[in-house]
Amino acid sequence: MSCRSPLTLSHNDKHTLIWLSHPSGGPHAATSLLYSLDITSSPDLKQITTPLVDAVFKPVKDAFPGLYPDYNFVPYPILRFSPSTGPHLITHSVWGSRTTVLLISMTGTVKDLTPEDGNLYSWKVLATDDYSRIVCIRSTPTSPNELVLGQLTESGEVVWRVLHKPTLHPRLEVELSTLRASVIAIPDRYPTETIVIHSIVPPENVQNIRPCITSPHGGPHITTTTAFTPAILALALERYTISLPNYTGSLGFGESAVLALIGNCGSLDVEDCIATTRHLIKLGISIEGPGKQFVLGGSHGGFLSGHLIGQYPEMFSAAIIRNPVISAGAMSMTDIPDWYFAEFGQAYPIASSRSAAEKPQEGAVAFPPITSPKIFERVHRASPIAHVDAVRASVLLLIGAADLRVAPTLGIEYYHALKQRARQGTRIELLIFDGDNHPLDGVETARVVAEAARDFLKWAETHVN
Repeated sequence: MSCRSPLTLSHNDKHTLIWLSHPSGGPHAATSLLYSLDITSSPDLKQITTPLVDAVFKPVKDAFPGLYPDYNFVPYPILRFSPSTGPHLITHSVWGSRTTVLLISMTGTVKDLTPEDGNLYSWKVLATDDYSRIVCIRSTPTSPNELVLGQLTESGEVVWRVLHKPTLHPRLEVELSTLRASVIAIPDRYPTETIVIHSIVPPENVQNIRPCITSPHGGPHITTTTAFTPAILALALERYTISLPNYTGSLGFGESAVLALIGNCGSLDVEDCIATTRHLIKLGISIEGPGKQFVLGGSHGGFLSGHLIGQYPEMFSAAIIRNPVISAGAMSMTDIPDWYFAEFGQAYPIASSRSAAEKPQEGAVAFPPITSPKIFERVHRASPIAHVDAVRASVLLLIGAADLRVAPTLGIEYYHALKQRARQGTRIELLIFDGDNHPLDGVETARVVAEAARDFLKWAETHVN
């Protein structure tokens, strides 16, 4: 087991250790388990059997999907608002395509504290007073963070009060009022759903429907939530429709959804994303045709972007791809080689001690494997580079020269491969940022990336093949 974020609490002369955990190996992120252990006297490690809060494999609709908190709890996460019910743990956690505030009793009961009338908000716990008050921020795709105070009663109910709202320029307020955000489930592809941001001003005719940008997240085991993201909103303010799909493997939908993607990267996640694009076309939110469908993504989102323009070359006219996993067979050039093995269904054992490695279970491999020709071939077939000959879209590649997560050479080689195969009128461009790594989040870099993406998409709207 991989354990993290330990904390202790005392109540009625009893001392308890609490921590988060999940099995080591496998996906890089999964459902977190919450454990507790009585350490009042010499702890009996045999007590560590059943988690206080276990994984939920297939949650029913709108029910608790399992714990997906940040890596560590916030400072002072234990609340003592009721002497009769004992201390409770407070945390925020991904629940579908948003984050909610959860109150967890020391018997394992989980309660969602977020208001039912604000189901588009994503919440984050910042701090507590160690007793009954919680300070949070909340936001939506079209409204920046608000500072909110929660006051718990002895019955476990909470009264929320907004302490601060950002002051926006009047022009920006008007612009934001013309945008609508929603979460749309994709039929027959549970748990896939997408966060959509689009203009509420109806087009004069179908051909005037604005281009749609599909932007799948990286990870793959993370989640795009309804939290405010300035870079995404900037594109929406340019009057693009934005689709942010949470495909199978995203967190917040139960453990079975996480495990379902293992060994299916490059197929299941790609199929979820194209199904999302087609469903929005069916709903009339977007339209198919030259200059009407774009794709944007980084890391595993770049992996999916490369797949979408390679497997569905007639659908997408342009792609903006950041530090992409293009040839996953190149596993040695990364600081997380286990990612490439595990996500593509290859065993990568991680022993927590030397004795465990020296005495593996019967039939198990003791040490991390070395890439074999067989593994390389299998993973190569599941990579975007396998579809490079079919690409027809214009592509802007954004590469951090100091990236240790995905080797910069992958994106650079993809650029040359696309350039060699580019048809007349197709634009293939590459920007390399010296000193920047995987997120490309340096201040100057972020500005250049945002402006380059905006200008490239503006060009792609009118210059189509």
